[in-house]
Amino acid sequence: MFVLDSSASEGTLNFHKQLDFVSRVVNDFQIGPQNVQIGVLTFADQPALQFNLNQYTDKQAVLNAIQRIPYASGVTYTDKALTYVNQNMFTASNGARNDAKHYVIVLTDGASTDSAATIKAATTLKQNVDVIAIGIGSNTNQNELNTIASDAQHVFTVTDFDALRTLRTDIKAAACEGTATFNT
Repeated sequence: MFVLDSSASEGTLNFHKQLDFVSRVVNDFQIGPQNVQIGVLTFADQPALQFNLNQYTDKQAVLNAIQRIPYASGVTYTDKALTYVNQNMFTASNGARNDAKHYVIVLTDGASTDSAATIKAATTLKQNVDVIAIGIGSNTNQNELNTIASDAQHVFTVTDFDALRTLRTDIKAAACEGTATFNT
């Protein structure tokens, strides 16, 4: 499950660079009901489900859906997004499989509006799934990224949105960890 920051600090151009990064990561996997399943949630003032894990069953459909994701703008309520994912996304009706590893990949360019609530939501989420946190730019809160991620090996930072493409191999390695099937 990709959780993408769509706050005002990003702007349309950088938001689309995030979408490009997600597309590149998706291209590295075999997509399908018995393979990797992809879902996307964006967030700013509120979380916005873009598509569930089981909504698209082939790579091209997922890639097309990613390119149609709108930029929303607003403030950075990371806590609301993490809570939404934890309560809604990894259910059988939304495509989660018991035999698959569950991952959440959070991309953000800044600190959350409510850090204490984000820490609480991340702690709860990490009890159920593995979380990878990606901080983009110089305004990220490293302590918050460390708290969001499952562990230090699941925290990544890049200097700007253009540098996201350098993480593709690292993210694939962190997500796979030798597991053949998983939900992202």
